[in-house]
Amino acid sequence: SSPEEAVLLAIGGSSSLDMSMVPTDESFSVLMERLHARGAIDEARLDVSALRVLRLKEWLGLLPPPPAVRPPPWSDSEATVRLVESVGSASDAALAHEAARATVTLLKNAPPFDDDERPPLLPLLPADKGGSVRRVLVTGPAADSLGRLSGGWTAHWQGTLADEEIRGAGTPTLLEALRAAGGWEVDHLPGCSLPGTAFAVRSPCAQTNSSAELVAAAALSDVVVACLGEDPHTEKPGDLDDLSLDAGQLDLVRLLASAGKP
Repeated sequence: SSPEEAVLLAIGGSSSLDMSMVPTDESFSVLMERLHARGAIDEARLDVSALRVLRLKEWLGLLPPPPAVRPPPWSDSEATVRLVESVGSASDAALAHEAARATVTLLKNAPPFDDDERPPLLPLLPADKGGSVRRVLVTGPAADSLGRLSGGWTAHWQGTLADEEIRGAGTPTLLEALRAAGGWEVDHLPGCSLPGTAFAVRSPCAQTNSSAELVAAAALSDVVVACLGEDPHTEKPGDLDDLSLDAGQLDLVRLLASAGKP
């Protein structure tokens, strides 16, 4: 079928579709207006969708003044009200924290080197807590960025690189958390920088520190923590046909590894 026929099927007659969430393509609205002008889509059908959207916004408190009554078909039960009011609560944050912890995947926890008789590298512990780590080098484009650690659908559709929008109550970056842990000295070199622009998911990470500087800092450290990643994205702008990290970040890891530190 043609795009026009697809729009007619989606919004015409008794379908339940109320909106098209395609922010980079306005053809749905253009074609719907054309179909309405020809009489193929009745205005009463558009009124139904407009009313449902407005009712939802009113129920969520997005329309001033705040609604005194939540109109049908939305529930006004005490349970539903409590659920809506709990959004962003401490219990929500605790549940999100637990979900994030459950998604962490440890691929391997072994001694720093294959012929090493020392215990596995993790957990990292400073000397005053029974460990051997006195100095840590933190590097990588995601080390000091909440936006890159959080990803898409954080504050905005495509996420955000403005940390102040998502910081919350004391939410630290990886770098800040390692510094707050105390017991060791933490050095930070970004290593490379991502472009930080929308729809640039596959852009390479440009080196920001010289190779000599990075290797020297790694050589002075007991452990190197490389925080790799990409700018936040979601849905179509984030579609990839290759899950490999960009060449800039792979080169960064190879360079750090040449220092011989775990």
